[in-house]
Amino acid sequence: MAVLYRQGAVLDFYRRRAARLLPAYFVTVIITVIASSFLTLPSEHDQVVTQGLFASALASNIGFWLQNSYFSKSEFNPLLHLWSLGVEFQFYLIVPAIVWLLRKRSSLLLAVGMLSLMGALLMVTISPKTAFFMMPLRLWQFLTGAGAAWYLTHNGQVRQQRPAIGAAALGLILLIVAFYRIDGQATDIISGHPGLAALIVTIATAVVLTFGLPLALVRSTMGRTLARVGDWSYSIYLAHFPVIVLVLYVPFSGSILSFSNLQQGVALAVLITVASALLYMLVERHRSWSGHMGVGAGLLIATACVSLVSSPLSRSQFDTADLNILGAFSDRAPYRCGKLVRIMSPGAALCELTRNLPADAPALLLVGDSHADAIKSSFARVAHQRGYRLLFTVSNAPIIGSPSTDQLIAEARDKGAVGVIMHFASGNAGRVFETGFHTAAAEAALDLVWFLPVPTYAETVPDLLWRARPDSPTDIQPHNGDVVSALTGHLHAASVVTHDPWSALCPDGCMIKDKEGHPFYFDASHLTLTGARQLEGVMNVILDHFMRAEKSVSAAQ
Repeated sequence: MAVLYRQGAVLDFYRRRAARLLPAYFVTVIITVIASSFLTLPSEHDQVVTQGLFASALASNIGFWLQNSYFSKSEFNPLLHLWSLGVEFQFYLIVPAIVWLLRKRSSLLLAVGMLSLMGALLMVTISPKTAFFMMPLRLWQFLTGAGAAWYLTHNGQVRQQRPAIGAAALGLILLIVAFYRIDGQATDIISGHPGLAALIVTIATAVVLTFGLPLALVRSTMGRTLARVGDWSYSIYLAHFPVIVLVLYVPFSGSILSFSNLQQGVALAVLITVASALLYMLVERHRSWSGHMGVGAGLLIATACVSLVSSPLSRSQFDTADLNILGAFSDRAPYRCGKLVRIMSPGAALCELTRNLPADAPALLLVGDSHADAIKSSFARVAHQRGYRLLFTVSNAPIIGSPSTDQLIAEARDKGAVGVIMHFASGNAGRVFETGFHTAAAEAALDLVWFLPVPTYAETVPDLLWRARPDSPTDIQPHNGDVVSALTGHLHAASVVTHDPWSALCPDGCMIKDKEGHPFYFDASHLTLTGARQLEGVMNVILDHFMRAEKSVSAAQ
């Protein structure tokens, strides 16, 4: 873009970018939305419709930022790959300003790039997906390419051939890809992303563009083949991910990206090749499609219309009982503390879930993992009714990750918390107990209650209900009973107060849905809002405990 944009020709730049990119982009979105309406259940199709609407606004990155993480496969995301085009489109909007401001001021270019890089690395330690999806935190990578184009090449062409240096940089990129293991949800710049690996690859790519590659490689059969693939790369990029996710679709299983056998892998390769070729020849390179900006505008409107119309049509094929089952995935509270809290207080270890209570109202701290996240809305409602403020951790793995025991104890003291409720999945609960948090809480005079893990199952609950309809599945037994029993024994031996959600969910036999057929779980272990409401009686008992403890303290004083 540093080379293509002619300063002052803003409208012409936007017209050429739109005509080049939008037709194939919107055709991909439209076909994916239509295909998913036939191939998937409404629970997954609704997710595709949401993705189509964000794609219509050229803001796919923002839509996926509102989900969990790029690296999570729990959502059904056949259009996930469009996040990078969202970043690219948003960058195009500021290209004229970038060129005007930075073209003649290399020091300013460096300063802006460094600010973006420092912001990205800092954000990785706070919210990795924000660093991943947001254009300002990716700007440093665009500016690295612009700097190479403006100052180290001749209008984007190699000025001084140093093929050995370019080959070494390419080798470094391949080594990083092959051997550098990153964790997209890690909160450190070494293993997190975009972190150190992204910085190395970005700089190495600029080195390749600056010094070129050996002619023997460029002119080899492999080099010519890769150049040809590069000509098709946009269509391949657009087509490959929807084909993979739709072909491997299994209801209630999120995005499956790995094929199960060689035949399936070959079939996927053939389908991706055919879809890419059709998109390339019939849309990307066809003059009637790619030569006019108006085509892109028309397809934008068509994309929005198809997305809005297809969801009701998809749902019309099912009765109310079926739709109640299929609604499980959307029967969830906002993830963690909601996006606004993360934006306004990105470094906060806690957020307050209750509102409109006096600042001096007694506060409780809910500590846990994704299972605590699933019940937080119900707990907040019960706490508010009883006059308690409820604080909640905003990280993925408190105590066993970050924030640590000491940090949480300090936060609880700072916020004036009178007690702590622990609620972890059975797989994490034992590790948390071994940290000795209960001892640290007692030493800090914090009243601690452990809300034991909920029953969990070997299979996804909505899938069980769907396959058994119109009847209920029979003989459904939780698979974590022994683990919870062992944890209960350890907690009682340590004199930790416990309360059991099994009394509400498994009174005589375990329940996995309400009378109307709404599932209590949206997967195999996480409660829906409907499921969490079943625990409000136990939550009230927990609050009774804290009220009695407060009265005892008051009487002693």
